[in-house]
Amino acid sequence: MVVAFLLFVKMDGRARRGRQVILDGYYQNRQVFCAMRDSVLFRTNNLTRRAGLSSIGNLIQLAAQLVVNLVVTPIVILGLGRELYGAWTMIQQSVGYLGRADLRPMGTLKYLLAAHQYSDDIEEKKRLIGAALLLWMAMLPIIIVIGFVLVWAAPIFIRASPENRWVVQLSMAIAAINIALGRLFSLPSNVLGGMNMAYKAMGLNALMILLAGSFSAIAIWIGWGLPGVALSIMLGNLIIGGARYLVAKRALPWFGVSKPERDELSGFTMISGWILLASLGMALITSSDLLLVGIVINPTAAAVYATTGAVVRMVTTYMQELLASISPGIGDLCGRKEFPRLENIRNELTLVTIGLFAIIGAGILALNQSFLGLWVGEGFFAGNLTNLFLVLIGFEIVLVNTDILIIDGLLQFKSKSITLLVTGITALVIGGILAVKYGMLGVAFGVFIGRLGFLAFFPAFVSKHTGRSLLDFLRIILRPLLTAGLILSLGYFTSSLIQANNWFSFISWGVFIACLSATIMWVVGYQKSDRGLLLRRLSVLFQ
Repeated sequence: MVVAFLLFVKMDGRARRGRQVILDGYYQNRQVFCAMRDSVLFRTNNLTRRAGLSSIGNLIQLAAQLVVNLVVTPIVILGLGRELYGAWTMIQQSVGYLGRADLRPMGTLKYLLAAHQYSDDIEEKKRLIGAALLLWMAMLPIIIVIGFVLVWAAPIFIRASPENRWVVQLSMAIAAINIALGRLFSLPSNVLGGMNMAYKAMGLNALMILLAGSFSAIAIWIGWGLPGVALSIMLGNLIIGGARYLVAKRALPWFGVSKPERDELSGFTMISGWILLASLGMALITSSDLLLVGIVINPTAAAVYATTGAVVRMVTTYMQELLASISPGIGDLCGRKEFPRLENIRNELTLVTIGLFAIIGAGILALNQSFLGLWVGEGFFAGNLTNLFLVLIGFEIVLVNTDILIIDGLLQFKSKSITLLVTGITALVIGGILAVKYGMLGVAFGVFIGRLGFLAFFPAFVSKHTGRSLLDFLRIILRPLLTAGLILSLGYFTSSLIQANNWFSFISWGVFIACLSATIMWVVGYQKSDRGLLLRRLSVLFQ
């Protein structure tokens, strides 16, 4: 698929011309709104409030997802058992790669609509939607073929017991169909996100997530097992997609489809190819460690690894989603080349994410074993050292989230994709080698070491393009980073001293650790100027 994309670009110069047409439009359309933004205060407040609305919408949606994860996941684990739950985590990661076989047209649509959100050219936006749909239809046969291969090969790399092999294959088939249809049904949400109007569906999204989560619990209760869980997720996604379509039609009267020009389609495809490679690299970085555990060890070990890292993955995912709410605003600043403001926002976001993750990470290090015992029962914790490296892996991702958003806003997908692919493959190779001897700990340690590459590259790349010295940025975040290291160390070394045998004790310890960590970060980690800056930003947000 990737080879076909590269050959297409190589033999057809229209792709590059089309890409330039799209990029020219990207930067020209930014100027449409500049006349309305002569006041710096207006621009700052407007972007902050729009980002605030999107963040609130994401918070409501993530709160609903958190409720579903906390309530439904134990039901699924206990209903399926360790082996089938481990198989389910491997199925989810396998079809995650399948979902990247369509050149990611809906993700490309979101980026390009964000670039054109202030343009009055409605037909241009509709042609972008048309290009996304045409590319999705063109890649659908490839998705179907890869889906068949995954269903056939599922018993080979998911080594379930003989009586569960047909269950694994059927569940893989349902999950593959869900991915194929899910890309189409994600179009309305990507249009809303690109137009910086995702908050329009905030309450509806949360309601649909709760409804979809209840389907999984019902499937377990009525005895449908793993295929029922896969089917319930597909049903929930279809309902959510339909609801978002209605919201998009109401919020955007122009929402529709027009036939794109050939140069536009070629340029759209080229950008989609780089986004595909970046997405594949991100999948290698964020998801493949669990699949590696299942293949090298067994599905039962994958279940233990998944539950040990469940809270870390939820936290990193939620922080990524919250940061994604401001991506249209960051893209706007990149398009108008307001790099001083962009650097200020970069500093603020990095300071906030370091502090938040340090506070939450300390709680995970200290209380994860107790939490898992109360949540799903004994035997699902991989050990304190593995837990430590899983937290550090999450910290690596959080540290570069803001830089990745800026790189996307600059449309530097090529550099991003190459870096993520090289880093992801390196992490997997090291993790796979160490897994043979050290098991889950070897995978976690190998992935942590392998991911250090993007920690070095992304900050340097962003600093180069914004014209600010990398050393200046490092000086700003050094103190919070050292303080975060201190907080995480305290969490790790107190893990063996804390035993929370009931929910009241767990919540009490959690509140204490959070308050202590927050106090240390606020007083020691942030300078006085940092504290004042963050307080002013919050005051603008809630005005």
